Amino acid sequence: MTIANKLDSSDPNRCGRSIKYALEHLTLGLDSDEKPYAVINGQPKSNPIAHPLEGKTIKTWIRKKALNRGDLLKRDDIKEVIETLFAHASANEIIMDIHLRVAPSKHGGVVVDLCDKQNKRVLMNAGNVSILDSDSNVLFKRSPTMSALPIPADKGNLKTLIPYLNMSAEHRYLFIGWLSYCLTHPKGTSPYPILIIKGGAGSGKSSLCKMILRQLIDNNSCGVQLFPSDVKDLAISSQNQHVIIMDNMRVLTKQWSDILCVASTGGSITFRKLYSDSEESQLHLHAPMVLNGIHNFIVEPDLASRCVTIQLLNISPVKRREESILAKKLAKDMPKIFRGLLDLSAKLLEKEASAKVIHSERMIEFSRWLAAME
Repeated sequence: MTIANKLDSSDPNRCGRSIKYALEHLTLGLDSDEKPYAVINGQPKSNPIAHPLEGKTIKTWIRKKALNRGDLLKRDDIKEVIETLFAHASANEIIMDIHLRVAPSKHGGVVVDLCDKQNKRVLMNAGNVSILDSDSNVLFKRSPTMSALPIPADKGNLKTLIPYLNMSAEHRYLFIGWLSYCLTHPKGTSPYPILIIKGGAGSGKSSLCKMILRQLIDNNSCGVQLFPSDVKDLAISSQNQHVIIMDNMRVLTKQWSDILCVASTGGSITFRKLYSDSEESQLHLHAPMVLNGIHNFIVEPDLASRCVTIQLLNISPVKRREESILAKKLAKDMPKIFRGLLDLSAKLLEKEASAKVIHSERMIEFSRWLAAME
């Protein structure tokens, strides 16, 4: 008898068997937005990942386990299984503490998800950096667009980054400060200053964003994006990316300036539920943001006080290099650059609480971080 003959799509109990098996082998719960997630139990020893219950990973897992039992689940069957599991998660009201890319460690310090296939994490604690292959005790989720960060070298050298930064020494200091701050402050714990990158045509704004910013703190296939037309799109991006990078900015309305202030300090947007006149939904809006452009697009004082501006220098035609050549060289240097950034970040975490801020600004947390760097 062939495998096809063994499969049964007519047995009415096939969904029940899949539900029973899933309840035995999945840990179900809700995140802070009451979205259902599942952790697959009994996998090879590694760090846990929370998968959206309605996402591709869990649906594929359910379908494969059913096939192993000889059950062939159709689309409606999968829907029924998922809806039943969602009902179990909701009824039990188990709230999971789920993070994206950066999370506080339960034992102090900060954990970063490298998002590689082995689910490795980096722990920065008490001035030290550790690579965790398992037992990090932090639950991370991953969006479909997330990519892996570099595997840190055994020995770092942050000075290797300097030749790639086309800016003054003072702005390099601010840039590295912003990078390390966003790498060590999970969402919901601190406000994020908005990084503004300005420079003339050909000064390397997009290359800096794609090849350095993205790869060092939140590698993501989204790369750099055009500014959205709807605030809901921005909120969705903030839930799927640790850092949002917007390219070629020209002008910001007062309304959008106010929205970016909310994104910097953290808040929510509300909107009417589909096909409903009385119910509202909300999306959290909080993420580090990078805006680059040639023009002076920051004009509102309230937004300007939340921004850190980096001015790129002009690059003469004889010094310009093809992006592919630059990317190849940077790829070799990235593991030691990343390790150097992690080492610095761990030291700053140790010094942050005791740092003194002489001239307090609106972003006092970031000012304290820079004081720790000094």
